[in-house]
Amino acid sequence: MTLNKSRCIWMAVAIALGVVLQVGVSPREPVYHGMPAGSWFNRISEDDTPSAEETRRAFRSLGAAVVPYLCSRLDHRPSMTLADWIANVEKPLGAFYLQRLESGQIHAAYMLGEMGAVAVSAESRLMKLTNSPNWSLRGAAIVALQKIHQNPP
Repeated sequence: MTLNKSRCIWMAVAIALGVVLQVGVSPREPVYHGMPAGSWFNRISEDDTPSAEETRRAFRSLGAAVVPYLCSRLDHRPSMTLADWIANVEKPLGAFYLQRLESGQIHAAYMLGEMGAVAVSAESRLMKLTNSPNWSLRGAAIVALQKIHQNPP
């Protein structure tokens, strides 16, 4: 076997191992009507009102099982490399990316608030967002905290 073939085989094994580890280590998203939480989450930003109501119903039905997923969406941040690239190279595209990222955080905070007291475990993450420089994100976190404490289980 040549050195090139050996290198290709080792690369394929490393990639396969990485995929297996990623799938095995990642928490599974809860599923509602055959769709994982991430698919429901992506529908939040749709302007279609029936779709938005259906999404709220899905998250309420998933209950406490979906709170860790929504908390992970609150934590989405660009990597340091990406943040450097945005700041120094591609400001217009970077600004668009950051806006989309913050929009996802706002939607996650909104859904946690809609879930009420079931989402009390998200309180510390939401508290961190109350200091955000983005006023929309800060406001969404404050409203979510109010709703979580307003609706007893």
